[in-house]
Amino acid sequence: MLTVGLTGSSGSGKGYVSDIMKSVGIPCLDTDKVCRDVYMKGNECYDDLVRNFGDIILGDNGEIDRKKLFNLTFTDKERYEQLNSIAFYHIMRQTKKWLDEREREGEKIVVIDAPMLYESGFDKMCQKVVCVTADIPTQVSRIMKRDGISEEEARVRLSKQKANIYYTSKADYELNNSIRNEHNIYTETTRLVGVLRRHEARMNK
Repeated sequence: MLTVGLTGSSGSGKGYVSDIMKSVGIPCLDTDKVCRDVYMKGNECYDDLVRNFGDIILGDNGEIDRKKLFNLTFTDKERYEQLNSIAFYHIMRQTKKWLDEREREGEKIVVIDAPMLYESGFDKMCQKVVCVTADIPTQVSRIMKRDGISEEEARVRLSKQKANIYYTSKADYELNNSIRNEHNIYTETTRLVGVLRRHEARMNK
């Protein structure tokens, strides 16, 4: 089974590319969704996070309030690394389980959609990596619309992330999903799926 990593910084439009891949029959695992699931009460990750950061990260319903957790850790390097260490461990366990299930089902190609593909170590599970990029104005606009924040807040958030060159220098393929290229992204993504399918076929000859 060919495992493909899909990555890119916030506002790049990576989720849309993932949706296109799913629409043409490629199973995609959204690690952000896995993160939300493992954060829920009753999971080991929840217990580990509360043990390390305290009840301050909980909302009124007793669940982890992601915004509170974000605000607590985002500007504190030590806490941020601690959070990532805990979260990545639990997300990795669920990802490996998902990959095993897809392989047993006989899937030929699967995609791991992970914004922090390299930082988490998920790239070591992938034979190919696709990065999705977009120009800064596009990213800022998307983050503002998605999160309901100001342009200044969106730019600050983006400044904390890796630049496009970080992703393009490491990935095997790049898809540009800037607003100016939106009319091409579906065709370019499906064309790339064809490339990946041919690679998988050669890999298993």
